[in-house]
Amino acid sequence: MAERRSFVPVQGVWEITLACNMRCRHCGSHAGAPRPDELTTDEAIRVLGELAAAGCKRLVLSGGEPTVRKDWPRLVEEGSRLGIRMKMISNGWSFDAEVARTARAAGLRAVGFSLDGLEATHDDVRRTPGSHRRVLRAIGAARAAGLGVAVVTHINRRNLPELDAMFDLLATLDVYSWQVQLGNPAGELARHPELAVEPRDLLQIVPAVARLVQRGGLRVVPADNIGYFGPYETILRTNSHYGLPTFAGCLGGIRHFGLESNGNLKACLSLPSARHGCSSYVEGNLRETPFADLWNRPGAFAFNRNSDPADLGGFCRTCRHARLCHGGCRWSATVHGGGLENPYCYYRVAAEAEAGRRRGRGWRIAAAVAAPLALAGCGEGDDDVDADVEDVADEAMPADAYGFDFIDEATPADAYGIPEADEATPADAYGIPEADEATPSDAYGIPGDADAEADGSEEVPVDLYGFVPDASEPDAK
Repeated sequence: MAERRSFVPVQGVWEITLACNMRCRHCGSHAGAPRPDELTTDEAIRVLGELAAAGCKRLVLSGGEPTVRKDWPRLVEEGSRLGIRMKMISNGWSFDAEVARTARAAGLRAVGFSLDGLEATHDDVRRTPGSHRRVLRAIGAARAAGLGVAVVTHINRRNLPELDAMFDLLATLDVYSWQVQLGNPAGELARHPELAVEPRDLLQIVPAVARLVQRGGLRVVPADNIGYFGPYETILRTNSHYGLPTFAGCLGGIRHFGLESNGNLKACLSLPSARHGCSSYVEGNLRETPFADLWNRPGAFAFNRNSDPADLGGFCRTCRHARLCHGGCRWSATVHGGGLENPYCYYRVAAEAEAGRRRGRGWRIAAAVAAPLALAGCGEGDDDVDADVEDVADEAMPADAYGFDFIDEATPADAYGIPEADEATPADAYGIPEADEATPSDAYGIPGDADAEADGSEEVPVDLYGFVPDASEPDAK
């Protein structure tokens, strides 16, 4: 909680272009053509200087597809020169051996590749035959060049049954970590309801992902939009960047930031802007105002910096975890009607499902969660339902089919790497360590460079998206 009162832009994700060589069915950005007003090379170089001066330590180049922008090696080179650990997220289509060597020479530390299922599923979601084979070759090329590699997967209804098979595949590819996230029904995915998961699907997704975390042989990193609380929470956060056995609130506008290719600054790149018909999350533009002025402006990022549990709606407002959770992933909540409550919460869905079962109405209440517009009045006019939810909210909802042996939610799970209170812990609640500790990196499950793993250690924390730390990284504060 103390960390939420200090605002240092330690890491960011920068959409350096909206241009893309694919037209994926799940793209939240509607990527394809570049923005008409994207920052020039000179402007981008200036922005990198401003980010470094403000304290940015880790930066992920994103898109669109970042390799489509011709000056990307120059941006990597300049960011590295300034002391920023530069990473990239790519679809892998054009990431061949030559690109990998160029990236390594420019100073890129690591790359995360998007993989959305087994071959048929991935190629269909990406609308590009052969893209699955291309991304596997890209992983090999990056590793051969000495780059750290992670894989990023959005969970949809088609690839959900393939998660175990994907784990088996990735375990053979020498990748550092696998980040899995919910595919929010926004952007292009909003046009494909047959792919989008619903809140009730969390009853299957959360225990399945927790089981993957426990399998071993591959570091699985659930994104911040998967959870929250309940009997699986400590398992889900085993490899997280928080240093706590639970989700501890969104860090957008607190330690993290997102940049659009035209210079718009947001707390998180996933949050909507003009392309989604919403500009309230845009704090300003770096073409017009220096980064530090926007970041330090009184009232900036108010939705998160000044978050008050009383401002939440429905179930989230009355939840016992509201003060710590702040409603979970703000993007997930915003997609579903205003951002005041998050229907994609395992704790909520499991509690309401159990309340419905107790009332002899099966899954009626849990199914109702799938209609977000109906949630605005959640908890009003049905005191009996509220009472039932309160009665069962703290009960474990184990899925016996997954073979979990649950412990009390408040007890650290030593078997999963969560330290006891009197053991050494990270310097803060979000895994930002002291100078002599291993430092977690940044977003998307992307690991650090090859030097970071030189000692072969497997007990290295990762950050928001599973990046492996850089062992030579100085103090991240």
